[in-house]
Amino acid sequence: MSRRALMPCIGMSPNGFVSRVAVAELSEEEGVPSICPPATAAGKKKFLDLLKRVEVLVIAGCDHNCPEKILKEKVGKSPSETVFVSEVSEKIGVNADSMYELTESNRRLAEEVKKKVKELL
Repeated sequence: MSRRALMPCIGMSPNGFVSRVAVAELSEEEGVPSICPPATAAGKKKFLDLLKRVEVLVIAGCDHNCPEKILKEKVGKSPSETVFVSEVSEKIGVNADSMYELTESNRRLAEEVKKKVKELL
């Protein structure tokens, strides 16, 4: 079992969408478990138990960083690392532009977020 897990943003925004795409793809490609923030917030035992045993890398859509807040509130710990989609977006000069479609901009941004996360894994 992996010693790390990924927790995406769940916001209904273009950056939230990019976060979820990056986490879903990384989970499949790298074999790293992904954590469902709403189920964690609702107290689902499966996720709470896993989160207690692993380091958590958060991929936040914005500065509000809901995944970290859920992690702290429900498990009492901070993420080992946090990647902000907004910071990656600013760095490469590409903005997420859809909450629902994997547009060319969203694909490019998701790939850059994945590169950053892979460096941390």
